[in-house]
Amino acid sequence: MKLKIAESIFVVLISGLLLTACAGGASIVNNWPGISANDKNAYLASGGYIYAVNLTNGAEVWRYPEKQEANKNFYAPPALKDDLLVVGSYNHELYGLDANTRVERWTYAKAT
Repeated sequence: MKLKIAESIFVVLISGLLLTACAGGASIVNNWPGISANDKNAYLASGGYIYAVNLTNGAEVWRYPEKQEANKNFYAPPALKDDLLVVGSYNHELYGLDANTRVERWTYAKAT
C-alpha cells in the first residue's frame, strides 16, 4: 500500500514538472491598454502593437509595428501632441511616431 502512494506522488510530481516545462515561449504581457485620441483617430497601445482607429467608422487606420516583434510590448496611453505620438515599451524604449502615417521619427533607448 505504501508503495502505491509513493508511486502516485512520484507520478504527480513528474507530471507537474513536465507540464510546467511546456509553458515556454514568448511571455504574455498582462496590462491594461492605454488609449489617447484626437479629433479623427484613437490610438491604442496594447501588447505588441500600437493601433490607430478611425473614430468615425471604427476601422483600423494603421498598426505599429507591421509585424509583431518579441522585444516590443507597449503599455500606457500614448502621448499625443499635434502629429507626434510618443509611446513607451516594456523594453525601456520610447518611440516617436508620426500619428498620421505610423512612420517612426525617433527612438530613445534606455528610458528607465
